[in-house]
Amino acid sequence: MTPPTRRPGILLRTSAVLAGAAIAVSLVATATPAAALEGAPTVVSITFDDSNADQMAAADILNASNLDATFYTLSGFIGQPGYQTRADLDALAAAGHEIGSHTVTHPDMATLNASEAKAQACQSRETLTAWGFQVTSFAYPFASMSPTAKQAIADCGYNTARNLGDIETRFGCTGCGFAESLPTPADPLELRVPDMVTNAWTLADLQNTVINAENSTGGWVGLTFHHVCDNCNVEGLDVSTSLFTQFTQWLAARSATHNTTVKTVQQAFGGAVKPIVDTGYPPAPGPGVNGIKNPSLETLGTNGLPDCFILAGFGSNTPAFSTVSPGRTGNVAEKLVMSNYVDGDAKAIMTMDFGTCAPTVTAGQQYSLRTWYTSTAITQFAVYLRNAVGGWEYWTSSPYFPATSTYAQAIWDSPAIPAGYTGISFGLNLIGNGELVTDDYELYDLNGAPTPTVPGTPTITGTAQVGQVLTANPGTWTPAPASFSYQWLRNGVAIAGATGSTYTPVAADVGATLTVQVSGTPAGGTPASATSVGVVVTAGTITPAVPVISGNPRVGFVLTAIPGTWTPPGVVLTYQWLRNGTAITGATAEAYTLVNADLAARISVRVTGTLGGSSANATSAQTQDVQPRSVTVTRLQGADRFLTAVDVSSKSYSPGVARVYITNGFNFPDALSAAPAAARFDSPMLLTAPTSLPAAVRAEIVRLNPGRIVIVGGTGNVSAAVATQLAQIATVQRIAGVDRYETSRLIAADAFGASGATTAYVATGTNFPDALAAAPAAAKANGPTILVPGSLTTLDQATRTLLDTLNVATVKITGSTPSVTAQIETALGTVPGVTSVQRLAGPDRYATAAAINKDAFATVPTTYLASGENFPDALVGSALAGWKNAPIYLSPNACLGTAASAGLNLHESSNLTLFGSAATLSANVANLQVCN
Repeated sequence: MTPPTRRPGILLRTSAVLAGAAIAVSLVATATPAAALEGAPTVVSITFDDSNADQMAAADILNASNLDATFYTLSGFIGQPGYQTRADLDALAAAGHEIGSHTVTHPDMATLNASEAKAQACQSRETLTAWGFQVTSFAYPFASMSPTAKQAIADCGYNTARNLGDIETRFGCTGCGFAESLPTPADPLELRVPDMVTNAWTLADLQNTVINAENSTGGWVGLTFHHVCDNCNVEGLDVSTSLFTQFTQWLAARSATHNTTVKTVQQAFGGAVKPIVDTGYPPAPGPGVNGIKNPSLETLGTNGLPDCFILAGFGSNTPAFSTVSPGRTGNVAEKLVMSNYVDGDAKAIMTMDFGTCAPTVTAGQQYSLRTWYTSTAITQFAVYLRNAVGGWEYWTSSPYFPATSTYAQAIWDSPAIPAGYTGISFGLNLIGNGELVTDDYELYDLNGAPTPTVPGTPTITGTAQVGQVLTANPGTWTPAPASFSYQWLRNGVAIAGATGSTYTPVAADVGATLTVQVSGTPAGGTPASATSVGVVVTAGTITPAVPVISGNPRVGFVLTAIPGTWTPPGVVLTYQWLRNGTAITGATAEAYTLVNADLAARISVRVTGTLGGSSANATSAQTQDVQPRSVTVTRLQGADRFLTAVDVSSKSYSPGVARVYITNGFNFPDALSAAPAAARFDSPMLLTAPTSLPAAVRAEIVRLNPGRIVIVGGTGNVSAAVATQLAQIATVQRIAGVDRYETSRLIAADAFGASGATTAYVATGTNFPDALAAAPAAAKANGPTILVPGSLTTLDQATRTLLDTLNVATVKITGSTPSVTAQIETALGTVPGVTSVQRLAGPDRYATAAAINKDAFATVPTTYLASGENFPDALVGSALAGWKNAPIYLSPNACLGTAASAGLNLHESSNLTLFGSAATLSANVANLQVCN
């Protein structure tokens, strides 16, 4: 649904234009006379959004065919240019059409808080009812809704609310079905309809929405139109009068041959008209109270602007808005640069809403409008008022204020607020090319408005050097405040805790510009602030320490630089490792993993300290000659993923295992939780094709002679035919849920339900590395790996219940917040019985595996290694590693990953087992050639 077109003086958001469509094949057949009506019972509702004036042409066409429609109305725009009038609404209702609601001013309901959402919904219904219409139907602007918006619709007494895009057409939503259910929809406050009609739709497309419903189960089909006009091309949302006429005539004739009728939304779903709900407005500011929300602009909104402010303007010009730091007070001010000016204006003004941001005003009262500004051109206040129906209108403008290079306060006392108006929005504008910066907005009832304050000019005295005391002097203020408060800033950003009249620079200040913001409130005056001129902090002399190296000088082991104590405190240290005195390319971290090129060489490290423009360096003593690594490498592999799994099993497990876990070798999700379950029963995991069991896999299962075969996943992953073959070997159990997450929970319950689990690992189900790396750690803790939809902001109830049932006390999340959100992490801590939630994560999958293993394993004789770029070998390998109480690391194909190499050292492993052939983990990996 599109927003209203731009009105003079107000810049309104525009919707995205739908584009791109394939040519549809017409399903229309010529109706032939029949003794009985054809097709399933179908009800069609023709609906219109946005109250566009050209919809009256559509009404005439509908009236000619004796069809009624529903017009979802923007009550705040009625009577505005380009929109319907009150007389138009009366004519529509008189002709039998339904008047519904589309809010007052067409906001995105999903972005509103509960108060604003309810005001938009209730005020619109209240206004339309006062105009004589019985309003029961609502449509969400932009097809955007949220639980908050939906609750507002319910609270305001609507019977139905329509969304968009939930019924199948050639334009989308394949498999969604062809109609909403009647007489009871799936959700009355989220009615399902096709995508809105655009100029890409053909007559066949419109007809097919009806025919498809008739040919299936019937039900309700709602069609959404915006503009009916010729050669108008309104953002692609226009339908020609000829097309609309052809469709409505076809639809009107349809009832004679098919079981299809046309009704308004209210007629289709019925329901009594509910009482009106009056939401009201917040009170107007009292004497001496600043009515502006976020007056100093410090709180930023979701669109990058300060919260409670919007961009507005009209005419031919090019405005560019941004925030700048520091502000006159605090960190933020609003900046407008105007170029290419021909006419009109641009400005930032208070959000035009129902009281969350826009101040309430009282008719008959005068108000003092104030803000601080700098400008290269003249400026003035542009003022808008909220009218009796909740819409907004331009009211008036103040006299001009002159250009100024330093902050000055613009103050203007308004005329009395006219009768019938309830809210105000204002801002300084530019009416020509130039630059305008504003900050610190104020609105006071003129009765009791405080006296404007003229702040002094603060200065800083003292030596701007680390360890030396600086003192703030507030200057002379009029009237003089009883006391001042202070905030020191580093490069315009407030320094935490630096709120006294003195400040001692630290190392972080070297090279930075320090300023101090002084604030005061004189008796009877307004709060004011002023910021001093800046001083640049210097460091002094840096005294280095002699670094030393810790660690074993052996290939693959990690050396660590210990820099010692440098002065002054806060010196920034950088590192360069040297091989026989020559810098090693790229070796600039605090730690260095020795590689084959270091054999027989001597290693040292040079540490450089910098602070501001000063620097110094010192170099450690050299190590002894670097010795070769002593690690035995073995490889478990096959010609393909299935044979690799067989090789792992045949060389590791003896006949008579309790279970064999079977999973799809081409898809990872269902099997991610199976590895710790397999380890729980000292059992292997094998792979199969979805519809056929490889002969080698069958032979290995026969050799293993398992007590049970557990198939992981539904028949879409492992078919019934494969299950039948497996049942000829041993008892078969299938563990499958409706999705990967339920499958994960069922696997955990099956393996650990009887014994419980004090520790559980939680990983994302949308990618494999984190869950695979967690499997051996989970097995060592005798607990499950549970998959969750990690991108969500809530923890699903089923997972919460499982953790409670298993008596889990410790939850370990694998992966960073892009994998499992911080909100899920917080929610896990609220599960009954959970006393600890820990996140194990690194900057990539390799580092995350290392973090998991470092947390779970100490010294182990054997470390396991799998590809971090594909899942099959790691899947079967993680089950073996879990059984052996050993870690599994992930590595790139081309070389041994640094995280895996460091893991070998950490665990002091003398054996490394690789899963997969050289195509999966190359010869360089087997030769322990560490990635640079």
